[in-house]
Amino acid sequence: MKTVELFFSEPDYYIHGTGDVESLGTAASHGCLRMSPTDVAEVARLVMESGGAEREESWFEKVMNNRETKTVTLSRPVRMSVVE
Repeated sequence: MKTVELFFSEPDYYIHGTGDVESLGTAASHGCLRMSPTDVAEVARLVMESGGAEREESWFEKVMNNRETKTVTLSRPVRMSVVE
């Protein structure tokens, strides 16, 4: 998993970035949704904003540049739909 992993369902399903963007669109996962690192980072920002966990741009830059691991718990649920 690369850049971001968004947990969305038991048992351990995620939306996450992949370093192998050429594999996107193929069955290369066990139920997870894979995205390019840039796209999944943008989805994470939108989910955090919608879920009440807004952060300043500097927070994102620090996490991305230092490769820090951060867990963010949302204060409200975010409804998502996956459309082909």
